[in-house]
Amino acid sequence: MKTPIKIESIEINLITPRDLLTIWKDGEYINPTEGDLIEIFEAEPFHFANVLEGSYEFHAFNTSNYGSPIVIDGVYSEEFDTALINFHRGGDIRGNYGSPYVIEGYDNVASLISQQTELTIELSNGEIYRQYSENSEAYFNFDTFNIDFIDIEEFYLNDETYTELTEKMELVK
Repeated sequence: MKTPIKIESIEINLITPRDLLTIWKDGEYINPTEGDLIEIFEAEPFHFANVLEGSYEFHAFNTSNYGSPIVIDGVYSEEFDTALINFHRGGDIRGNYGSPYVIEGYDNVASLISQQTELTIELSNGEIYRQYSENSEAYFNFDTFNIDFIDIEEFYLNDETYTELTEKMELVK
């Protein structure tokens, strides 16, 4: 590599029906507020149980069981068109959940449960790479570096790392 290439920015975003939600940037986790989550998943306060009238068959879930970036406990309908959920407020996973919300619409419910993520790495040479995680664990497999432990202000790519980025990630710019 003739000119040293530096990582300018690393970002992990949660893919949602309305927008991308940044949950990790340049080595720092970003915890969205309950208000952010309510807005992005179009959650409505769950006040009256009579909205459940009909033929719903619910399945229980807790996203902490599969390492999701956003921890939610609740139930969802078999058709993924309705979910009743409680957002976790932090701390011990066995408790500290907020008020109940109802979420409606296949796109909102499916993205809430699957919590797919995208990793974006911007390089000093202007190249931008993306990689998607198709599961809720936000796991991005690299052999030559660990994004959780990179100090991007000090990290320059060597030939091996640059090759791995170009082979495993999609060039978007």
